[in-house]
Amino acid sequence: MTPRDDTFFEEYKRFDRICSDMYSVPGGVSQYILDMENHFSEGTLLVDNWKQTYGEIKHLRWVRNQIAHEASGGSISSDHDLVILQAITLSILQQEDPLALLHREQYRRCNRITQRRQKHEKKLPVEAVDKTVLLSRKRRKTCFWQGVILLILFILSTAAIVSAIYLSIE
Repeated sequence: MTPRDDTFFEEYKRFDRICSDMYSVPGGVSQYILDMENHFSEGTLLVDNWKQTYGEIKHLRWVRNQIAHEASGGSISSDHDLVILQAITLSILQQEDPLALLHREQYRRCNRITQRRQKHEKKLPVEAVDKTVLLSRKRRKTCFWQGVILLILFILSTAAIVSAIYLSIE
């Protein structure tokens, strides 16, 4: 293993620990990739560079696996791989990664829809309000759970940041 591969491998382990802390499972990068795949269609519509970041993370995992499982004499990782890995790790710590951006956009859209419905409900006659209230309650419940999921992701991200800072201090 070359010094560059060694540096890449250590940085990847840090990235994996952060993702593992976010999801509370081992193999955090694989879980992150799976989460991106589960939200792929919506993510590509709402988040810039979703496909590119997805491809980069899969490539970084492949590079890590090559380093871990092959005993080649040459360098496997490139300087570009290390830069991309550090940028993605930083984006997760700053909650600017694709999944965080997707959840933030979903929350914004949900709030806008709720606000529009509330304005519209005020203008409706009393007999029309009853049906609209039933529909809006279902939608509010959906928005509530999306908010809960967003809060959980925020707490997990904060825990990941704290643990990353703690690990860097040691």
